[in-house]
Amino acid sequence: MLMEYAFLLFKFKIVDSSIRKFVEICNLMYKKIFNTMVLMISVLTLNLITSFTTSYIVHYKINLNPYKFTAIAMLVLVFILVPSYKYMSGKIEILVARVLISGPNSFGKIIGLFFSFGVVFSILFIIYLHQWFNINVFDLLQLLWQNKIAY
Repeated sequence: MLMEYAFLLFKFKIVDSSIRKFVEICNLMYKKIFNTMVLMISVLTLNLITSFTTSYIVHYKINLNPYKFTAIAMLVLVFILVPSYKYMSGKIEILVARVLISGPNSFGKIIGLFFSFGVVFSILFIIYLHQWFNINVFDLLQLLWQNKIAY
């Protein structure tokens, strides 16, 4: 809200240098926060994809010597993950940027950015929680809901 007010003052030339500097600092901070959020979500998403790929390949343990299987699996992972990482990193950054930009269109610039980041981060949190600790958040919510209704 404050940024929009400062922008209107700037637009109608009712500004002094301090308000102009404030608007510039806010825009610079927004860009840095936006880039940091894009990087965080991209890294988490690519890590999730590579861990699914790794577990899928290691799942097929053939009756080989463990040393041979490890060497073969490592080579296969390198040949699969390097090209896919190069391809997917750009695509995921574009997708994340579009999602984070869509939030400000709905809720305002700053609140929308944090809201859309919170939604995407929550989804990734639920996936990681299930993958690492086999905890299903939806089952927990269902149990919590049933216990509240029983009282």
